[in-house]
Order: sequence, then structure tokens, then C-alpha cells
Amino acid sequence: MKKIIAKTAIALLLISAASISLSCSKKASARIPEKTAPVSFAGCRSSSYGIRPFPSTDEWLKYAAKISEQFPGSAPAFVWIVGHVEGNGTQKGCILNFPLEKPIEGVCDFPADENEAFLTLCDQKGYQVWLQVEPGDADIVELAYQTMKRYKNHPSVKGFGVDVEWYKCGNTDGYGTPLTDDVAKAIDKAVKKADPRFNYFAKHWDENWMPETYRSDIIFVNDSQGHGSLAKMQKGFKAWADHFAPNTVVYQIGYEADANFWGKMENPVKEIGDVLAEGVQENQNCGIIWVDFTLKKVMKKIK
Repeated sequence: MKKIIAKTAIALLLISAASISLSCSKKASARIPEKTAPVSFAGCRSSSYGIRPFPSTDEWLKYAAKISEQFPGSAPAFVWIVGHVEGNGTQKGCILNFPLEKPIEGVCDFPADENEAFLTLCDQKGYQVWLQVEPGDADIVELAYQTMKRYKNHPSVKGFGVDVEWYKCGNTDGYGTPLTDDVAKAIDKAVKKADPRFNYFAKHWDENWMPETYRSDIIFVNDSQGHGSLAKMQKGFKAWADHFAPNTVVYQIGYEADANFWGKMENPVKEIGDVLAEGVQENQNCGIIWVDFTLKKVMKKIK
């Protein structure tokens, strides 16, 4: 009788463990938002070095809205760079445009916050914002945590962003250091420690610089350029989407290196965006972000 009870108890424990495991698995996969439109969010990238003169907050909001209008059902969005890389060939630091709560080695912060007013307006307008850094040699995990902790009270802020091209980038010929599974997981835990609703994106043009197996709800951003034609761009970006499915993918486009074909289009944002969105999988979200280097030029083309 005792053996029967013991076996029954063990079986119940195994069933319970399996249920918990299944529940956790479902919860993890459920973090990837359900697809509601061919392009889920669309807008532009902002950096301190990519556009001159730097637009006002109202201008930025108009730019993102105009791009989003090209894709019905999409939310206006920004990749908003809050930290850029600087330094010599071997050592690279991160320069922030806001003050840190506590110092991080390799990071130079700024005493005044240059993002609050912008983010407050994005809150009011219902825009979506990912706060990106070019980390250099800084502790990317601590940088992710402090950034997201500072801005977690803004509903417009959806997550963090790391440009892997500039991660431990000294003497890497402009490629940066690949993001390992362990580092990717640690960043994920850090942003969710700041607020469980946050995710983050990893950006590069080579899938081999992305975490090999760790996925969670990471957004994978492709910023490749110099494709030569829209057909070649579509082929490369489709391969990116297939590789990271079902995770959300974002295409950062509009570089001068591709102006040979988009410069001839009547509405490059819509024409390119529609083609690229066709290449993602049925259950996969897609974002379109136009880079700020040519933003003013392309705005003149949008009807």
C-alpha cells in the first residue's frame, strides 16, 4: 500500500513538474506579441551624429507619424540613441546623454537629461521607443539595467537596444564582438529586472554576431546596407527573418549606400517597407525604421 501511495505521489510530482515546465514555456513564448498588421511599428532612428541640424521634438514626432502612416495598423516608433561610442582604436567608451544613478566603468554620463521631454510627448501621443546604446567596452548588462530603470515610468518606452557593431569594438574592423548566449541572457534579465514589460533589441548586419540559441523576446534588427538592388535587399532580409522566426525583426533602412535604387522611387519608405514585410513569416512581427542620415531627404518624397 505504501509503495502504491509513493508511486502515486511521484507520478503527481512529475505531472506537476511537467505542467509547470509547459506553463513557463507558454509564458515565455507568449511574450512575443501577436501579429496584427504586416508592419507592426514604423518610424525613424535618432542619433546625435546622423542628422543636421538636430530636429525639434515636434519635428521628430511628425517624421515618425508620417512614416507610420505608410503602413496601416503600425504604431509610430523610434530607435532613440541615448549613448554613442567614442575612443581610440583599442579602447572605446560610451557617452550618454543622461546622468547615471551610479558610475559604470567606461561610461561618461551627462549631468542634464536630454530625453525626458521627448519621452513625455511620446507618452502622450502613444508612440513606441527603444532606447539604444553603442556600448563600446562598457558593462553592457549594468548599462542596460540603469538605462531602463531610469526611464521605466514612461509608457512609451518599450525596451532597450544594443548595437553589436559597437560592442567591444576596438580592433574588430568595425564588426564589434559577437553577442554570446550568456551575455544576451544577462541583458534580458537586466531589462526585465528594471520592469518585466521590457524587451530589448540586438542590432547587426550579420546573423553570426547575434546570440546563437538564446531568443526570449529579443527583437533582431538588421542594419545592412549596400545591397545594390531592392531584390537583393529583400533576399537578404528574408533570410534574416527566417533565421530568427518567430521573433520580431526590424529593418533599419535608408542608407546612402542604397540610394542608387531607393532614390529613384516615388515613395521609398512605403515601396521598400511593403516588399520587406512580405518576406517575414505569417506569425512574425516586423518593424521598419528609416535611418536619420537621409531622413529629411526621404520626407520630401512621402506624399
